Amino acid sequence: MLIIHNEELARRLEAIATNEHRSVDDVLETLLDTYPVKSTTQNGHSENDDDYYAQAMVRLTRNAYENARQYWQETGNTDRLALSLEQFDEAFWLFDSEGIPRLKSEKDQAILVPGTTAYAAAFLEKMPRSAYPEGAYTPIDPRDADDILNAEFADYLLARMNGNDDVSTDSD
Repeated sequence: MLIIHNEELARRLEAIATNEHRSVDDVLETLLDTYPVKSTTQNGHSENDDDYYAQAMVRLTRNAYENARQYWQETGNTDRLALSLEQFDEAFWLFDSEGIPRLKSEKDQAILVPGTTAYAAAFLEKMPRSAYPEGAYTPIDPRDADDILNAEFADYLLARMNGNDDVSTDSD
């Protein structure tokens, strides 16, 4: 059990928690998540890549949660502001092309513009592994995702939209 002896610090934490409709534990957890473990290997990743990716996902989720809360605060959506971090993790889908945080229950309402990351995420989510040629499915390393999208995805989609089903994704 943690006891905070500094009354001013305790009041600040309680004020943040009250303002954000969260528990003090959630506020502290968010603050602690901004301090990743410093133990790294030569390539800059943690000694256990699973830990590295898990920490990256936690930071990504926390960042999305804070951005969504800011949007819901600005638009006065008190129901969504009341979502706990766990509820957000379960319900969140993506930010649509207009920057609106969307829940999984709103997939049919989202406006996704081709060429945006939101569109790419939704497209890839719908694409079954069976759509890939035999042995061609490989998980994408998150560190390479932006390069892959910038180099290949737009050209691939344009070719497919223009009726060319025999497109190569090699960027020679």
